[in-house]
Amino acid sequence: MTIQERNPTFNVHVYNNCAWVKTVSLLQDDGNAMVQLSASTSLEQKDGVAIPVGFYATGLRISGLADLGTAGEWAAQALFEFSYSHDAQYNTWGTSYDLSIMPGSDSGIGIGAWPYDPTCESKVCVSQGQDICPLFYRSILTIF
Repeated sequence: MTIQERNPTFNVHVYNNCAWVKTVSLLQDDGNAMVQLSASTSLEQKDGVAIPVGFYATGLRISGLADLGTAGEWAAQALFEFSYSHDAQYNTWGTSYDLSIMPGSDSGIGIGAWPYDPTCESKVCVSQGQDICPLFYRSILTIF
């Protein structure tokens, strides 16, 4: 299969495993400003949502602080950041991602990501010395 044959979108499934409501949305840092690409969705405990994402999009993040608006995206939080990338030298392409918990985030927050393809690396990040209550992000995209 060539890259041109790929579906141009995929879904990122977000689940709230915290004891409190988290409001999530898809955002993009376009180099000038933070742009909200999806509607904000409030998730009760154990609730989830599928957020469609463009395969070739860059500079993306899913935030659990969407209730603060785009200006709140610079607040301390746990983040799932991802972007399309292509490395011509190694002939690889796909979506790369990372997780982070900023100092000052909610106590006990955690975040985990499990790609749909089990051969791809999953990641879990928890705040130091706290009980974990991760937002789970599970992509249905195979990451190369």
